[in-house]
Amino acid sequence: EYLTDRLNHEAVQIIGRNKDKPFFLYLSHYAPHSILKGRPDLVAKYRKKHAPGKSTRDRCYLCKDSGHEGDTLNHWAGDHNPHLAAMLESIDDGVGLIMAKLKAIGLEENTIVIFSSDNGGETSVTSNAPLRGGKSQLYEGGIRVPLIVRWPGETPAGKVTSQPTTNVDFYPTLLKATGIKPDPAQYLDGVSVLDIWRNPEAALKRAAMYWHYPLEKPHFLGGRSGGVIRSGSWKLIEFFDTNKVELFHLDSDPGEKTNLSAQH
Repeated sequence: EYLTDRLNHEAVQIIGRNKDKPFFLYLSHYAPHSILKGRPDLVAKYRKKHAPGKSTRDRCYLCKDSGHEGDTLNHWAGDHNPHLAAMLESIDDGVGLIMAKLKAIGLEENTIVIFSSDNGGETSVTSNAPLRGGKSQLYEGGIRVPLIVRWPGETPAGKVTSQPTTNVDFYPTLLKATGIKPDPAQYLDGVSVLDIWRNPEAALKRAAMYWHYPLEKPHFLGGRSGGVIRSGSWKLIEFFDTNKVELFHLDSDPGEKTNLSAQH
């Protein structure tokens, strides 16, 4: 079996078993993740659509396991990577299966569906342009990810908000959306963004957002030990290895090209 297909299948089965009572489904795919390895038929489809780009690595143990030298199977193609495309299609197929199941059992209009990610793409196999950097880094290419929320009758369709949010906001938001009071003994790191879900123009009251990423040594993808404080459009990065800081104004400089720490 192909793992992504199996996880999609299990998710649909869980929905079917719980159609008569409230349920929470958290589907966390392994894909896409390196070493990239798509389902063979889909890899062939994308290899036929466009020739894979040049490999960013000269060694690949999956190729070696198959009796090949180098990266002849394109697992590390730097652009037009057929494995990355195939893995994304498998995830997309799963979203379609889940939505179709909700519709088939009459829950399409009464279910909150959230699609998001945990980090930006690896720069060795893709680009996050116009954002700077990628996975393992504290620049926007590493931490700014897709977020789609669908809740018919509650969230307006096709609207976009520029209000920043972070994954720890999901818990208090879902508690408020479902009318469940939080445990008073539990400290919540996030805040509810339910008002923004309902009105993309709404303002969010929050002093700052934080990222803490201490590393013993640099990440092999380029990430460095550091932390971030973001307040409004201002983003301050402190690198723990050098104690240097970088300051960016994301509204005017989303690609983080101009370090304003000396001026401010």
